[in-house]
Amino acid sequence: MTTKAQEQAALDQIRTILATLEPDSYIRRAFEGCDTLAQENIDNDWGTSMKELRDTADQRAEERATAKVAERMKQLEAAVFNLDDMHVIASYAFKRMEHLKRECETAKDKLALHSDAPDKAPFLNARAEYRWATHELDTAQNLSERIDEVMEAVTQLNA
Repeated sequence: MTTKAQEQAALDQIRTILATLEPDSYIRRAFEGCDTLAQENIDNDWGTSMKELRDTADQRAEERATAKVAERMKQLEAAVFNLDDMHVIASYAFKRMEHLKRECETAKDKLALHSDAPDKAPFLNARAEYRWATHELDTAQNLSERIDEVMEAVTQLNA
C-alpha cells in the first residue's frame, strides 16, 4: 500500500513536470485543477477524481434540466386548452354565430321596415345594428375556424 508520504512525493514530481510545460500546453491544461484535488485526497484520506466530479456535475445538470423541462411542460399544459375544453369553446362559438345570424336577420327586417325613411333614427339604428351584427358574426366565424384548426392539430398530436 502506498503511504501518504509516497503519494505526496509523487504529486510533487507531477507538479514539477507540469511546471516545466507552457501554460497553454495540452497536458498542463488537461491536468489543471487535478493537483489541487490530489492534494485534498491526500490531506483528507479520500479518493475523488476529476472524472467523478465531472460525471456528478453532468448528472446533476441533466437532472436539473429534466426537472426544468417537466416543470415547463406542466406550466404549458395548464396554459393550454385540452381537446374537451376546445369542444366546449367550439360549441359556444357555434351558439354565438347562430345568435348573431338571428341578429343580422332581425336588423335586415328592421332595415326593410324603415327603408321608406332612410334618414330617420329607426332606419339609422337598424343599419348600425346590422353593421355591428355582421362584424361580430365575421369575428365569430373566424374564431370558429381557428378553433377547428387548433382542434385538428391537437387531434393529430394525440394520434
